[in-house]
Amino acid sequence: MELQQDLIPHKKTIGALDHAVFLCMVFCFWFSGYIYVPVFSLYLEDLHFSYGAIGIILGSYGVTQILLRFPLGLLSDILFSLRKQLLIAGFGFSVLSSLLFLMFDSFFFVLAARLFAGITASMWVMATILYAHYFNNGNASKAMGIMQFFTVMPQFASIVFCGLAAAHLGRQVPFWMALAASAAGLVICCFIKDPSAPPANRDIRVNQYIKDTLRLPKLKLFTILSMTAHAVLFMTVFGFTPLYMNQLGMGDAELLWVMSAFFLPHAAATL
Repeated sequence: MELQQDLIPHKKTIGALDHAVFLCMVFCFWFSGYIYVPVFSLYLEDLHFSYGAIGIILGSYGVTQILLRFPLGLLSDILFSLRKQLLIAGFGFSVLSSLLFLMFDSFFFVLAARLFAGITASMWVMATILYAHYFNNGNASKAMGIMQFFTVMPQFASIVFCGLAAAHLGRQVPFWMALAASAAGLVICCFIKDPSAPPANRDIRVNQYIKDTLRLPKLKLFTILSMTAHAVLFMTVFGFTPLYMNQLGMGDAELLWVMSAFFLPHAAATL
């Protein structure tokens, strides 16, 4: 009996410091990914890309997430031992993305950099699953509420710094800030604690797992609503709104106010 108890995986004890380290990692995750977004389309226009090319680059961020985020979430139980490693790899792609933005200005390399940023964002599913294990069973909604707030808060902080940095130091400075945040997040991620235990049923059949997931009630409805909301968001606020403002004669400082009009109610809603 004692031997059987020893074989049962025990959940690691999670303290306040573990929460703080994890949330610092989350801050770096989103700060590095959004620090340049408010002026990104303007930066692409400065490179003399056509609107079609700008649209392809902006949309590529979502392509990698469509291809990776759903499968990663679906297979998270199978990949339980690699969750932290995948999250660390995500920061690695973020560092690489920032370096490509800083070193090259051709369409191919800028597109590749944005695709790598999408790979980083795809690893967010690993962060949410890991953080859910920081709480007792039944408190998943609390974990997701905290994660949502620490998603919006660094995004808002990033657009504030981006507007100020771009207005005073140039539109390439946010990429340096993204590189610094990515590197810091990579280091912090190495120290986060993974309290999750292996799934009870280790003999998971992938085909059946996918079928069971697709049978979840209203999954398709919520998926369509989410895709529509994200499409509108990235077409406007994170897409062509900055270009439209530039045509109206507004500068990077005014862009800060317009972005704040979106992020302040967005942040308040998460509370």
